[in-house]
Amino acid sequence: MRFSIFPIQKINSQERQILEKNLTAILRPIQPRESFINDLKLHLISTENLGLDRPRLIKYSFFLFAGILGGVVLIATGIRAIFTLFVTVGVIKHMRAQSRDTMTAQPVR
Repeated sequence: MRFSIFPIQKINSQERQILEKNLTAILRPIQPRESFINDLKLHLISTENLGLDRPRLIKYSFFLFAGILGGVVLIATGIRAIFTLFVTVGVIKHMRAQSRDTMTAQPVR
């Protein structure tokens, strides 16, 4: 099923003739310069444009690889930061508990 934002309407031959007459009256046909035609032919036939037919995945594979690698590095850095935060909180709690234990275990002089 094809989707179009402009619905296709069937017109009869009389409406088409009226439309063609109106377009002919409004639009003036022009003849392009010969140099433009020759340049366009050379541009269309040239071998430089063969690269346009390559799939985009191959064309932009470097950017795809860099994006994936960047995402992996970002996730790994986030996991390491969370791990470091938990370890630091654990060390602080351990040091506080140890200092409380050593203070209560010492005899008073």
